[in-house]
Amino acid sequence: MPVMDRVWINGQMSTHISVLDRGLTYGHGVFETLRLQRGKIILLDFHKARLQRGLFVLGIDLSLDLLFSELEQCILSDAHLQEGIVKITITAGEGGRGYRWPSPLQPTRVIAWFPHDADHWAQLETQGMTVLLSDWCLAHQPQLAGIKHLNRLDQVMARRAVDLYHCDEGLLLDEHQHVIEGTSTNLFIYAKGAWITPRLNLCGVQGVMRQHLLTQIMPLLGHACHEQIITPEDLYQADEIFLSNILGIFPVVALTAPAELTTSLLHTWSIGPRTQQCQQAIHAWVESSFHRS
Repeated sequence: MPVMDRVWINGQMSTHISVLDRGLTYGHGVFETLRLQRGKIILLDFHKARLQRGLFVLGIDLSLDLLFSELEQCILSDAHLQEGIVKITITAGEGGRGYRWPSPLQPTRVIAWFPHDADHWAQLETQGMTVLLSDWCLAHQPQLAGIKHLNRLDQVMARRAVDLYHCDEGLLLDEHQHVIEGTSTNLFIYAKGAWITPRLNLCGVQGVMRQHLLTQIMPLLGHACHEQIITPEDLYQADEIFLSNILGIFPVVALTAPAELTTSLLHTWSIGPRTQQCQQAIHAWVESSFHRS
C-alpha cells in the first residue's frame, strides 16, 4: 500500500486538504511525531501533554479523546501498521484570506503513518553523529517556546545546510549565540561532573525524550542534570555530547561549523560511558514497558 494511502483527514482516508486551511496559509497549528513500536506509542503521555499545551497556546479547541480514538481506529488496530512513525497534525481549519480568525474554528485533524528506517537510526546510535553547528539563527518567541507549532522554516533552512555539509544533524543557535537544539533533536552535554541541556524558555522545542530523560532516566541513573545556557565554547570543552528524540539517543562524535562560527573546524569525541548508560537505560525502559502493558 502506498504511503499516501496511510493518511487520514478528519477520520477519513484522504490526502486532500483545503488551500484555505490555516495550517497551510499561516502555519496555524501543531504537530506531534510519534514512535510506533510493536503496536504501542512510546511516551504517549508526554506527547498528549505537549499537544494539549500547543492547542491551548494557539487557541484551537479540540477533543483529544476524538483524536486518539481515530488514531486507534486508523492505525493502532491495524496489524500491518505495528512499526513505524505516526505524525499527527492539527490545524485551525479552513479560513478566509486575512489573519482574522474564523468563528468558530473548525480544526482539521490529520493522522499519517510512515515506515521507520530502523537500521539507519540504530547505526547512528551505535556509531554516533557528525553534527554541523549551523549559522541559521532562532528568534526568541517565549509564548511559542516549547511547543511543536507548524512554523518550521528555521529547521527547513538549517537542514539544507546540514545536507550540504554531509552531516547527520545540525545544531541551531539563538540570537545571543547560545546553542538551543538540533533541527529535530534536543541537546545534552556532559561537563564538570553533570549533564547540561539548554534552557528552552525563549525558543526551541521541549522534546518528549528530553522530558523523559530529565524527569525519569537521569534521576534513575543518579546523574545530575541542569537546564542552563550553553555556548559553542561549552560544546568544544564538553566530555560527552548526545542528541535525543523519540527515535533514541545519538552520541555526537564530530562537530563541524562554517568558518565564521569557529576557528577550529572539527572537534571529535569518543562515545562516552555516561551516554552509553543513558542509551541502555532507555532501551531497558522501552522493553519493560511492553511487559507492563
